Amino acid sequence: MHRISVIAAAAVSAGLLAAPQASASPDAGALAALTPVDASTYGTYSTYGAGGWQFTTADGIHCRIMTITRWQSPPTADCWGSLPGVTGSTNYAFAKGPWFGPTDDVRSGLGTANLEDFETYRSYEHRSGPDVDRVDPASYHLLPTGSKIVVPEDSSSVTCGVPSDHNVVCTVAGTGQDGPWQYGFVLSPQGSRSF
Repeated sequence: MHRISVIAAAAVSAGLLAAPQASASPDAGALAALTPVDASTYGTYSTYGAGGWQFTTADGIHCRIMTITRWQSPPTADCWGSLPGVTGSTNYAFAKGPWFGPTDDVRSGLGTANLEDFETYRSYEHRSGPDVDRVDPASYHLLPTGSKIVVPEDSSSVTCGVPSDHNVVCTVAGTGQDGPWQYGFVLSPQGSRSF
């Protein structure tokens, strides 16, 4: 049944990518043509009240997908590190779905972040107080070129893929009261951008 859900979510994501989008969205075939991996292999991130999927690319970019948290936050995709096609101190890309309606804060973008924050978390034992836990570097598994990870969640889906060397595309897509929506980012030597 889980496999059917993943296939259905991938079909929904592919359909949303094929729908007319803003000119900054990725090529409709970029993610659809990639080979899906077993998402459970990448489900290595866990904190007090949240869990997620994470991977690394051959270029050393780290990415994390979150769909369910204790605080019912929106589905998200985050990538960080030495991003291609950016200038200055830009080291972080994000995309997230709507949360409590269509007027919440910015849903995708590139910016500067303290990357150490991505490598620490709070376990149940350290849920309060000054101590934090470190993400095990071995918990990031390589997402090979030509592959993608698809994580479905109710009426949305997060997809991240590596269509070619030095490129990463992530989308957070779904449906809602106002119809289909999609947010994401493209990391590329030709110019990284969000949409």
